[in-house]
Amino acid sequence: MDTLATVLYILIALALSIYFLLDGYTLGVGLNMPFLGHKQVREHAIHSVIPFWDANQTWLVFAVSALYGAFPALYSTILPAFYIEIVVLLMLLFVRGIVFEFYEKFSRPALFQTLLFLTALAAAYLQGAIATQLLMGQGLSDEPGHGDIWQYESALGGAVFILGYAVLGSAWLRMTISQTSTGKQSAYRLTLGIVALLMLVLWIVVCLIEQPLLASRVGERGGIIAGLSAVGIVGAVLARRLTNNRTASFLWAACSVLLLTSIVYVCIYPDLLIGSPAEEGAIASHASLLFLLVGLAIALPLIVTYTLYSYRSLLKS
Repeated sequence: MDTLATVLYILIALALSIYFLLDGYTLGVGLNMPFLGHKQVREHAIHSVIPFWDANQTWLVFAVSALYGAFPALYSTILPAFYIEIVVLLMLLFVRGIVFEFYEKFSRPALFQTLLFLTALAAAYLQGAIATQLLMGQGLSDEPGHGDIWQYESALGGAVFILGYAVLGSAWLRMTISQTSTGKQSAYRLTLGIVALLMLVLWIVVCLIEQPLLASRVGERGGIIAGLSAVGIVGAVLARRLTNNRTASFLWAACSVLLLTSIVYVCIYPDLLIGSPAEEGAIASHASLLFLLVGLAIALPLIVTYTLYSYRSLLKS
């Protein structure tokens, strides 16, 4: 993989990590909806993400657009293999957007809260199942529609994403809403965190056992992984020392997401997929990569500015 392709790979990886973090807590708020108890708390929870949800999804658009331009063969492999799942996922995100935009205009908030939970549950599962299939190099063939999101590895991945997003959403609510600081909610967050950690460990073990190439990459790049882990631990310690408990909880969850995604990207580089090394034509031509990089260099500052502008009220507090 040449230098331009590597730079674009890093930009795509960064955009996906930011998406998993930002839209992850948005989906997580929906996943926490049945466990918030009081009606007023649920109202505050929804209003805590309405100003931000659309900016969060911009990072997914950025990542997919860059993937299409830089690695067309990979894009044309993933889309046919999972076209049903991807279309359903996009429709779920679309319905969630409708819930946010029209929430104030209807007199049945309970119905919309239930819809928000169900769309978040299904979207998180699909993201986890598809990501697991891609990580394992499964479900990819010349014929469309062969992704199997109900294999036990994929089901574990879907559960990990659901629980992980729920942890992110719970940490976000703890940071932004004081009403969630009851003893009952603290016990819920602790239980959720423990279950999510156990499920994550189980998923990692299964993936390493079922995909020997992935396990060998982990062994080969253990030093890099250890370095990333050290950076994550230092970041978590600094977050605890420099912020209050509420903010530190979200920053810890954010560090975990960024650390895990970074380890995955390190393990699959320079292959486009584990078990499916880049073939001739998998990467766009040098001229196309250069053109795309110039375009992304213009778009990226605009997206960052838009995201920061969306979060301006939170950054001021």
